[in-house]
Amino acid sequence: MGHSVAFQIVDYPGAQKSAQWGMKDLLDYANTQAENLRSSLFTTEIAPQPIGRPGVIVFPPALSSDPPKLPSGWQDRLVELHRPGTVLASVCSGAFLLAETGLLDGRRVTTHWRHSAVFHRTHPSAIIDTDRLLVDLGSIVTAGGVMAWTDLTLHMIERIAGRKLVLDVASTAKLSDLRSRPMPEPRTC
Repeated sequence: MGHSVAFQIVDYPGAQKSAQWGMKDLLDYANTQAENLRSSLFTTEIAPQPIGRPGVIVFPPALSSDPPKLPSGWQDRLVELHRPGTVLASVCSGAFLLAETGLLDGRRVTTHWRHSAVFHRTHPSAIIDTDRLLVDLGSIVTAGGVMAWTDLTLHMIERIAGRKLVLDVASTAKLSDLRSRPMPEPRTC
């Protein structure tokens, strides 16, 4: 745990603000609970677009009934960031933005069940699985419902910092009882 993982939560047009700040709060809180650290495990910023070279980029949900659209110029930037190892993640309708990059083609993903028909119609090459709350493919992680930002954030804390820290954070925040629920293992495509 010698280095900090930079999380960038993208404030795209229509992105849910409470999810953005909630993810940031959980990651910031995890830093305060991590034992014996000389520096933070996570740095977290809310950015208007993908900038720099973060370790993880998250597209939070949107509350609109229409799927969000990837702003012009972001597709190439996201593919460029993903290629050397930036993890791309989404919550609920944020998966539409990842799908526009083409990086979900042929891969299993999840989103909210209300979006499944439109998602399948607009991105038929992606394998949609709305029965799963979370799908971790290693370099791409998708979470299913509008409030699944809590599950995604806890999963990423565990993936990066381990079970003990995520249990401490989940317990203090009164989130799901992770002790009785196994988290999905990261997978390759």
